[in-house]
Amino acid sequence: MKRPHLLPALAALVLGLPLAALAQVSAVPTQLSYQGRVTDAGGAALGNPTPVNRVVTFRIWNHATDATAGNRLYSEQQTVTIANGDFSVLIGNGTVVAGEAKPALDTVFNGAVRFLGVTVDDGTATADPEISPRQQIVTDAYAFRAKVAESVVGSAI
Repeated sequence: MKRPHLLPALAALVLGLPLAALAQVSAVPTQLSYQGRVTDAGGAALGNPTPVNRVVTFRIWNHATDATAGNRLYSEQQTVTIANGDFSVLIGNGTVVAGEAKPALDTVFNGAVRFLGVTVDDGTATADPEISPRQQIVTDAYAFRAKVAESVVGSAI
């Protein structure tokens, strides 16, 4: 009588479990982490020595300098605590800027160049200028496009 070979079957089962765990799909985050440093016109850090809360507006543009509405793809604003000039936020957690579009953040990254514009409210009633220059968004944010691969059924590429 021939005995079944349990060792190879057991090894295949044990080795297969980690592979199955790797195959599980996790959601792609729909936020961008961003850290900034804010100084006044004289170069002094905002929120020094006491932290301050300011409304900061984040906009994503398809052009490095053109501020026409057609080039603005995304806008949001957040109340941000600035300490010794530094702040950190998750873009995507903000609220709508009146009269401006706030689509799902991952929809604005489609392979074209994108720029981040940041405006910090200085606490006065006058209009605040966008910090110049805008920062080009590269690499990490384009990982949003990787979620397309999650929709491939049965690894059919």
